Amino acid sequence: MIHFIYRSTWKDGKKTRPVGFSKSLSLYSFIRALEHVKTPNTVTFFNDGEMPEDRLALMRTFGTEVIQTGGIGNSASYNATLDYVKKATWDRDDIVVFQEDDYMFTESAIIKLIDATSTIRDVDYFTMYDHLDRYTRTDDKGLSRIRIYWTGDHHWRIVESTCMSFASRFHILLKDMWMHRLFSKLKYPRDRMMWYCIQGIGMFGWKWPNHRLVGPIRSLTTHMEIESMAPGVDWAQEIQTLRQWMADHNYSETT
Repeated sequence: MIHFIYRSTWKDGKKTRPVGFSKSLSLYSFIRALEHVKTPNTVTFFNDGEMPEDRLALMRTFGTEVIQTGGIGNSASYNATLDYVKKATWDRDDIVVFQEDDYMFTESAIIKLIDATSTIRDVDYFTMYDHLDRYTRTDDKGLSRIRIYWTGDHHWRIVESTCMSFASRFHILLKDMWMHRLFSKLKYPRDRMMWYCIQGIGMFGWKWPNHRLVGPIRSLTTHMEIESMAPGVDWAQEIQTLRQWMADHNYSETT
């Protein structure tokens, strides 16, 4: 079984967004990708602060549960999702997906993630986002550990870090929860340091056991910030295709 924790806020901050971006389009791209999933699943929406009623209606329609937090902020809302997961009685090998609200999904993103989690058995963390950092940074600490996996129709590789949108096996997440909390004490999570610690790389080379993180080649999602768009995918075309899908389903863009 797979459990989605979709963490959202109405606010958008000062991020530089590509043309055509909206959080409602990101939500629709998630719904479209979810449409292809045959694996039993749950979808829990965590909304930090007020949410536009039309977008909230979408969440109620496609979600299993909608939870409201009172504008507590980024790290605090992430910790609230960890509290929720800690109380769950899911099977140990269930997959838990944490998703932020400003990503664009390709249509096959989630089914390819599920394929990877069932095929790549020696890895416990997965990201659907091929971060631009992997092509521009020169200070990656985990390069000596790179390994390429082939799942039948997609390549995956070990990566040193990602953002706070990722998937994990439930029992591993419970074991590692102290690290997720440790690096989410400030206003914003220190994601890169968290992934270093989880994987035991860089200054955390002493840590054991370590749990590896893999990401896709090509990307299956992208963080919708101009300076961080995943390479190799025509995201403007993805938005256009998504809007056509919405039109075919009589979905209108929400606020």
